[in-house]
Amino acid sequence: DDAATKSDGNIFAKANYQLLDNLSVYGDLQLRNVHYKTDSNDTGLVNDNFNFFNPKAGLTFDVNEKNALYFSYARANREPSRTDYKNGSPKPEKLNDYELGWRHVSEKVKWNTNMYYMGYKDQLVLTGELDDVGNPIRANVGKSYRLGSEVEAVYYVAKELTMQIN
Repeated sequence: DDAATKSDGNIFAKANYQLLDNLSVYGDLQLRNVHYKTDSNDTGLVNDNFNFFNPKAGLTFDVNEKNALYFSYARANREPSRTDYKNGSPKPEKLNDYELGWRHVSEKVKWNTNMYYMGYKDQLVLTGELDDVGNPIRANVGKSYRLGSEVEAVYYVAKELTMQIN
């Protein structure tokens, strides 16, 4: 029994540039605007306008024809959901993501491994509680992070058979 409007618009640009024979750089730029407006018993009066700038940049260094090293940085912002508004006065999340990795490609094997650090400000995290209709409740936390590594690999056993791990 409530009416809400959410409009979302963005402008995006992307560029790739080969600096040297074995060194390339790329960049993405996104400007995003989100406007959310509602007035209900659940959320109260909400009239929020978010302007987000989400840049991404990276370097790839080709060690040889089979191996490459890469580094990337990305900034991401995310607005609260309707359920977040219903369950509190949330702020948007801000994320800075740094990744360092190695790619290998050969006739029989392909793998990618990387390490990442994701630093958050005001991350919306699950509290373990449910609201009156069973939706998970999230709340902002000041600063938080994720740190880890990922490995993906493909092994070409035969022409029509591959093994993949992640």
